[in-house]
Amino acid sequence: MNFIKNIGLIIIIVLVGILETVAQNVGVGNIDPKSTLDIEGDLALRSVTDTILVGVDYAFDVNSIKSSNYKLVGFNANFALGGITAGVEGRQITLRNSTSFSMELYNEHLPADDEKRISTGINNTLAIYPGGSVKLIYDSSIQRWVVMAAHNYNLNFYGIENHWNLQQDSILYSDRKYVSINSDLNIQPQQANLQVKGGILAQSDFTYTTSLPSESQIYTMNNSPFQFPNSQDSILLILDPGGNNDYSNNMQGNMQLLSSLGFEIKFDQTSFGIGLGDTLWISKYSYPNCKNEYFYRFINTNIPPNSFTLTTVNEYTYFIFRSNGDGNNGKGFEITARKLYDSPLMLQNVSPIGRSFYFDPKKSALRSGLLNTSNIGLYSVGMGNKPIASGESAISMGEQSNAIGNRSIALGAFCNASGVQSVSLGAFNTSSGETSVSMGYASKALGGTSTAMGFATEASGAVSTAFGLETIASGNNTVAIGLYASTGGYNRSFVFNGSSNAHPNNYTTNTASNQMMMNFNEYVFWTNTPGKQVKFWADGGISTTGGICAQGAIVGSQANCFSDIRMKKNIKTLTSSLDKIMEIRPVNFNWLDSNLTKNIQTGVIAQELQKIFPELVDEMNTGMLSVNYTGLIPHIIKAFHEQQSQIIDLKNENAKLKSDFQSQIDTLKKLIKSCMSTTSK
Repeated sequence: MNFIKNIGLIIIIVLVGILETVAQNVGVGNIDPKSTLDIEGDLALRSVTDTILVGVDYAFDVNSIKSSNYKLVGFNANFALGGITAGVEGRQITLRNSTSFSMELYNEHLPADDEKRISTGINNTLAIYPGGSVKLIYDSSIQRWVVMAAHNYNLNFYGIENHWNLQQDSILYSDRKYVSINSDLNIQPQQANLQVKGGILAQSDFTYTTSLPSESQIYTMNNSPFQFPNSQDSILLILDPGGNNDYSNNMQGNMQLLSSLGFEIKFDQTSFGIGLGDTLWISKYSYPNCKNEYFYRFINTNIPPNSFTLTTVNEYTYFIFRSNGDGNNGKGFEITARKLYDSPLMLQNVSPIGRSFYFDPKKSALRSGLLNTSNIGLYSVGMGNKPIASGESAISMGEQSNAIGNRSIALGAFCNASGVQSVSLGAFNTSSGETSVSMGYASKALGGTSTAMGFATEASGAVSTAFGLETIASGNNTVAIGLYASTGGYNRSFVFNGSSNAHPNNYTTNTASNQMMMNFNEYVFWTNTPGKQVKFWADGGISTTGGICAQGAIVGSQANCFSDIRMKKNIKTLTSSLDKIMEIRPVNFNWLDSNLTKNIQTGVIAQELQKIFPELVDEMNTGMLSVNYTGLIPHIIKAFHEQQSQIIDLKNENAKLKSDFQSQIDTLKKLIKSCMSTTSK
């Protein structure tokens, strides 16, 4: 009976083979096949059993017993596979470890021939424990057996699904509690629904042509400054300036390409050869800038990779070649450049429930937390409690903060950054001006390039700044600092209020444009020199421990100098000043500096006074001499004393002379009278 069944099966197989040669579709169990092989009913793929010697097998032969499922038995120790033979593009095999020992798949193991090696996808050895299985597919483009999935029953471990895209997998994981990728569950048990050891890449879909370059898409580099292929070409074949022949001496090629996302670049290894001293660059810069900045540079000692990908979003890519004149020329090169394009994906409308993590591949936008997905900006990031990042390249983090302007940032609680390139940090802040910044609590940066920082500050003028508590910078190019300071809407004004008497009903406010106001009880300006300061007193007075230099007149109702004896030492009485005062030459003059007053001045010459009273002349940092005119007063007083003494002496001498003269007159009068009396007798 079994013999008859076998004969029947052979006849069916032969008939299927005959039908296959004459029909495009073959049906088994139906008369209307919809595909090349259309089976109505069950299809059984039976596995086979194979045995490998204990140790490492570098050429496990899947052609010796052809099957897609291999049950491995017969081992009495741990064993390993370093390579697999009979690799054909797309061929899939499943290896089941039915032993009581571990099976290891060596990653890129060198003793195995190149085309037989295994790529585990984890850059390390992959262990398949007793009862586990591994699924592999052969990729002829890289000449490797690639691990698609691994299953270790004893660890309840599912999925090293490294090549889902290659197989267009749509595996449903709803019945699996945990999915782990590249994790070593012997060391670290499963802790999350998805546990990944390594990086995670989420990106938008892209598309490209799968066709080969047509005749019109083959470009031989011209020996000319620049060459621009057809921008509509989706794939190009670029040949060196020699074309199919060897290139010549002193040849140059400069080709410029533009792509929306980038390129897949492939080299024909058999036709590649760069002569000594010749160079091929792939760069985003043209010659000669490509010599310093490039993606790839090839000289005669380089072996180019089979293929690689360039990410050049909406940027030019240059292929630049230079040969010298030494005659050491090579075969040249053949480069296939396949353009990568954005895939026309539909926008994804999601309605997450509860706390969620979401990446929008179409907009390259990221969301995490309690999400608001109604308005998502391109390249934006939103994290926290209902963040809104609707501007392009905007960032919103915290609680219900809104980054609405393009390239804006809103961080904190209920912050709003609606201006382009604006920043709002803290709580309840607003930045509506372009390139404006608000920080603190309830502060508003409303003007363009304005800054508001502190508590309830407001900068509404263009290029205005408000710091402190409830300060207002309302004019353009204004600054309000401190508490309850306002520029009053005047432009180019500055208000600094630090008075303890300040009150929200009594603002310190500018009264004109181009004005600076400062309101304090007392304030001190310190210098870098220890002890040197300028102090403004509460009564309006000013004191300084240094000198005051003024180019104009200093006007006041009173000027006092320190003179308390408690502040003095080495006190000596002046003995003589009159003669020195008499040596001083008073002069009239005009200033040479045109910035100083042009009126006629009266004074002395510092160099002349320095010889008489050196203590009254100071040398400034600039080398100029200044005169202490106040210091002349004591000398003038002393000279007055000396002069007054001389006057008193003269008065006394004059009185004596007057008395003597009067006495002599009286005596003379008596003599005259006596003579007259004698004569009359």
